[in-house]
Amino acid sequence: TLWMMLGTLVPAASIVAALALWPLWHEAVFDALATLTLFAALFAIGVTLMAEPGQGPVGLAMILAAALLIVSWANEWGTGPLPLASVVVGNLWAPVVGWALYRYPSRQLDHGDRWMFLGVLGWVVVTSWLLVFLSRPQWHQYPAHCWWPALFPSHGEYRLVTRAVDVGTVIVGLLYVSRWVVRLPRTRGLERSVKVPTAIAGTVAIAVGSSLYIAYAVGVPGPVGN
Repeated sequence: TLWMMLGTLVPAASIVAALALWPLWHEAVFDALATLTLFAALFAIGVTLMAEPGQGPVGLAMILAAALLIVSWANEWGTGPLPLASVVVGNLWAPVVGWALYRYPSRQLDHGDRWMFLGVLGWVVVTSWLLVFLSRPQWHQYPAHCWWPALFPSHGEYRLVTRAVDVGTVIVGLLYVSRWVVRLPRTRGLERSVKVPTAIAGTVAIAVGSSLYIAYAVGVPGPVGN
């Protein structure tokens, strides 16, 4: 039954995800392929955990994270609320994955893990909305007519806060990932098969993302940063 679900649900969901990434395929094929691969991995892990007794919430979290990962690229469509959704909703995919990995297989978070998760979640939510409030959509290369609550836009403050957020995000991401990566040697069986590939993907994502955030933080020109 599990293999049947993996053989049907994962390909079907991946096709839908590939269509949702349609504009990205025209702009950056490598980014689209990497995102689709990570989506399929997260979705497959979620389906696998859904079939494991008592791990339904963790499996749903992985599937939700896969969906949020696709939402994080919704800005490529450049219309309506999609750019805003990519910034304030799509960025939640990483904390959701972290919650699932911390929770599995114990089915609950210990005190330290709970505060770590709430801290990361709060950081992502607060900084995302703060940058939205301080900016205009054109500053993100989004169309001026898209939905964007620029409550108190200030180009100077936006640039300053963006650099601070970039540095902070690197630090928060490294702390969040390293906390559970160091636990991998103690894992066994299905727990290890779930956490190891996600740990590798998470480490690579943090490494690539950190280099970009650091580049933005020190003011590297856009073409170089990209």
